[in-house]
Amino acid sequence: MAFQISNASSSSFTHGYIYDIFISFRGEDTRYNFLDHLYQALCDKGFNTFIDRNLQRGEEISMELLKAIESSMISIVVFSKNYAPSTWCLNELVKILECKNNGQLVLPVFYKVDPGEIHKQEGQYGVALAKHEKKIMDDMDKVQRWRAALTKATNLSGFPYKDGCMESEFEFIQRIIKEISSAKSNRTQLFVAKHLVGINSRVEALKLLLDTKSNDVRIVGIHGLGGVGKTTIAKAVYNSIANHFELSCFLENVRERSETNDGIIQLQETILSKILRDRYLKVSSIAEGISMIMDRLCHTRLLLILDDVDELKELENLLGECNWFASGSRVIITTRDKQVLTTLGRNHPIYEVQELNSLEARQLFSLHAFQTNEPEEDYAKLAEQVVHYTNGLPLALKIIGSDLCGKSIIEWKSALEKYKNIPHKKIQEKLKISYDALEESEKNIFLNIACFFKGVQKDYVVDILDSCNLYPNYGIRKLVDKCLITIDQYGQLSMHDLLEQMGREIVQQESEEPKNRSRIWCYKDAYEVLTRNTGSDKIHGIMLCAPEPVTMKLQNEPFERMENLKFLLVRNVKIYEEFEYLPNGLRLLQWPEFPFSLPSKYYPQQLVALEMPHSLNFRLETIFKQEFPSSVKYLTKLKSLDLDDCQNLMDLPDSIYNLQLLERLDIPTAKLRLTCNSFDGFSGYGFFRLEQLDFKGSKNVIELDLLMNPNYFPVLRHLYLSYTNIVSIPESLSRFTTLETLEITDCTQLREIPRLPQFIRRLDARRSLSLNQQSLNRVLNQFGEINGILPKRICEGARRDILMDPQSSIGLWLSNNEDSEPEDENDNCCFIIPGTKIPKWFNHQSVGNSISFWVGHKFPKLVVCIAFGLLPRYSCCCKIYLAINGCEKFLYDSIWLDEDSDHLWLCSKSDHQVQKILNYSNPSEHNYVEEPKFVYFKSSHKPWNLGNLRSHFSAFAATTPPETTIDAFSSSSSISRLSFFSNLQTLQLQPYNTSGLNVSVAQQSESFHGDFMFEMEKWVQLEGERACPAVCIGQVSTCWNFCSLAGAVTASAEAICSFR
Repeated sequence: MAFQISNASSSSFTHGYIYDIFISFRGEDTRYNFLDHLYQALCDKGFNTFIDRNLQRGEEISMELLKAIESSMISIVVFSKNYAPSTWCLNELVKILECKNNGQLVLPVFYKVDPGEIHKQEGQYGVALAKHEKKIMDDMDKVQRWRAALTKATNLSGFPYKDGCMESEFEFIQRIIKEISSAKSNRTQLFVAKHLVGINSRVEALKLLLDTKSNDVRIVGIHGLGGVGKTTIAKAVYNSIANHFELSCFLENVRERSETNDGIIQLQETILSKILRDRYLKVSSIAEGISMIMDRLCHTRLLLILDDVDELKELENLLGECNWFASGSRVIITTRDKQVLTTLGRNHPIYEVQELNSLEARQLFSLHAFQTNEPEEDYAKLAEQVVHYTNGLPLALKIIGSDLCGKSIIEWKSALEKYKNIPHKKIQEKLKISYDALEESEKNIFLNIACFFKGVQKDYVVDILDSCNLYPNYGIRKLVDKCLITIDQYGQLSMHDLLEQMGREIVQQESEEPKNRSRIWCYKDAYEVLTRNTGSDKIHGIMLCAPEPVTMKLQNEPFERMENLKFLLVRNVKIYEEFEYLPNGLRLLQWPEFPFSLPSKYYPQQLVALEMPHSLNFRLETIFKQEFPSSVKYLTKLKSLDLDDCQNLMDLPDSIYNLQLLERLDIPTAKLRLTCNSFDGFSGYGFFRLEQLDFKGSKNVIELDLLMNPNYFPVLRHLYLSYTNIVSIPESLSRFTTLETLEITDCTQLREIPRLPQFIRRLDARRSLSLNQQSLNRVLNQFGEINGILPKRICEGARRDILMDPQSSIGLWLSNNEDSEPEDENDNCCFIIPGTKIPKWFNHQSVGNSISFWVGHKFPKLVVCIAFGLLPRYSCCCKIYLAINGCEKFLYDSIWLDEDSDHLWLCSKSDHQVQKILNYSNPSEHNYVEEPKFVYFKSSHKPWNLGNLRSHFSAFAATTPPETTIDAFSSSSSISRLSFFSNLQTLQLQPYNTSGLNVSVAQQSESFHGDFMFEMEKWVQLEGERACPAVCIGQVSTCWNFCSLAGAVTASAEAICSFR
């Protein structure tokens, strides 16, 4: 990984030593004998040594000498018989020991004096100190500092030399040189990278986890995909904190060097020799090395960094059981596999390394490609293509930037086309390390996701891959731990674009001919195979997805030779020739707008997912008819059935209820009929595993009163009724104990919601504007009940004034209720309903969109409500972030909006999830959480013109329930209202320095406490063919509710807008 930092900030990671050695001495004792020999020996060995040749010394040491001490890595203090009488020497010693606290190594040399005499301050040293006390009786504190410094110095490990000893002075000096050589090598700064970008925040976040001031033992993991910068961050942290430890060691390439026994032993010897400063130390066996490391290091406060660890065994070979470290020690482990850290036991903190953001990525790429922070003007668009292609991966930015440096625009364009089709070899090799460590089934899971299932729901993919005997519940977890894939908050599988390209390249390397590859996803390759009828039994999956609707003529029976085909996905393709054969081994058949009935010779016993929406001629009778094979009971593995908008499918056959494994059913145009036995729980009929039922867009009258019986759907979790003609939600729905999601958007006739199920977690009623106010109040109160804000069942007879004055705002509710029941880790809640007013129980409010507050060790329950005012006529994403103690911002929640003005968004996260972020931020008694609002505008067409901006902002925070209210108003019309509550002592409003903005700062009030950052809602002028007025993006304001806070947190709303 490569980052870039300014010269001013780089000092965090390099100490900037000018001298290797500073020597403190008394000249009249040692200058022309021992000291000159020592100085010459140090210079001969190449040590940059500072020695003060100025014989004229006063009472106080000069500023130049103080700077020389501060700028030295090691100080040698030569104690001699006349050292203590010199106040100059004693002042030097005090300064040296101050620098020791900042990491300087101090080596005392006792030249012909007894260390015990100095420690007890007897003999000549005692006499000298007594004289100082008489001489400066008015400054006894100074003498006490000298005494303390002498005692502390004699407690350090040093080098005594006496007259008459067997060791010659030459040999004594050589012993000192050897020790210094070893010590300097142990304190040498590691080279981090040529260019550093974005390193500061990442290093600081990791240092918070390490907390070097604490005296406990901490093992901290750095986890991330290959090339994301784990080693770079670890090196920067090492340079920054190594001086806080007695001994330190950075051990690189543990995985690679652990492949043989000899390599493991060399690693053990490296640790021992670096930390014990004995380059000749030898280890005879792995077991002996483990014992030696444990025995010799268990009493030393050390910093040990193990880089690129791939297996737990590699740790055990170096550290044994990892339970023997001395107090204050820190161990940092970088790895691609989180399981390595998990199996260590205990709850060791893990720092997840994220890719660079777009600004950081562009800067890093520019530094390698142009040797400047910004791309050259002629190359700007091409540079943006590279940044987009690399998707923030530092390794790729560095390699490609270096490759393109000095090349012409024509060469750039050619290289970019190559990269899109053929991954860079060096990048591929680095990323493929994690893939090569997988077992065969895990490799197949990864390749299937890379080729077909990126962006698809995890549960859906698990069902399909499980039928292929790939054991995905275990394998997908393994891929996540190895950073090969991720699972987002919505349960969708994802992976870095370069990992996706790597997986597809692995498949392409199977053969030059598409017909001989295991997976085909490229439209051109799929077209060739299907139109030329060149398929083979080597093909396991094929995706035929045209970029635009096309008509295709298939050659004969294109699937006849694909006996092992398991996944068939077709989109945007129309065919006019009916075919007679589909492989019976298909697990997934996804073909929207399929123009025919399924082939008569197709036997779908293995089918797990059948998705053929918008198929005009599709009839279930083709599958369920008696002569093929004798009924629906042969579809024993079907779990997903999607027949959305199949116009000829007016009724479902009764045998549909025999699909005992069905989990997802999407039949909006079909009428689900009830039969006398269909839902007989004792007979075994009914949808007893159905989790998702989708009637979205149904043109029929849905008999919900008959269907919505919890006995019919005992495990139903998601119900979709959007765009239907329902008038009321059945009362019986409240008895569905497993229902989590209810989607009722655009139900124009919906008027009433009696009561929702008690475990509902997601309600989307956008644009269902006919809902009566009583139903809306009831929904709001139930949201309060679910989150513990309001007592159970207060909604009946709810107050009419439950809503506040109309305004765009965000609300927040916090509680420190210690008696609340523990929540499930994924117990999140999100309601979206029509409305412009925030409930009164969000009793702290503001027009604006960010806030700060204090929390203690336990994060209180946090609930947010946003009221949206005028929104643009384009799709936009609103995001809420939290950032605690300066760590990277945490996405609290997000929502896509589509002209959803005058709506309320209420959301809450599990206490566990927010507490994890707090724990991750190295919490103390008082924790500050802040995050200013950022607004990103994303357009698939022309960009937003941000030249014409106007601001509108207010911020609010409080620490306890309000006793008094103070309203502060600014003379600037850009600030509409500021409301503040009691126990706040300081208010600081800091406007952004944005060109063209005239923002005033409100006067500070003595009754406030906390820092507040001005936020702006930006008005933008769209560029387009037609004239557009300025559009207000967001126009969101905040309202926050607090109870008993003891820390500071900022939550913010972020809007990301794009064209559709």
